[in-house]
Amino acid sequence: MPDRHCGLLILRHPVGLRVEVTDRARGLPLARNAGADEESGRGLALLDAVVDKWGVETRPGPGETVWFEVAR
Repeated sequence: MPDRHCGLLILRHPVGLRVEVTDRARGLPLARNAGADEESGRGLALLDAVVDKWGVETRPGPGETVWFEVAR
């Protein structure tokens, strides 16, 4: 089970904003269609709906960084 520690990086650029969240969870997050009665599974769908671009980057060891960018 992953721990609850994560890192948050917020970068302000002249053209917008980039946010990165890094954790030590095993396995990459997957976008999926959550059912109406499910309590989780909507995060990446919501992210995709409100940002200009986003992605996931692996890192050495367990964990990954999910990032998104929004234009000004």
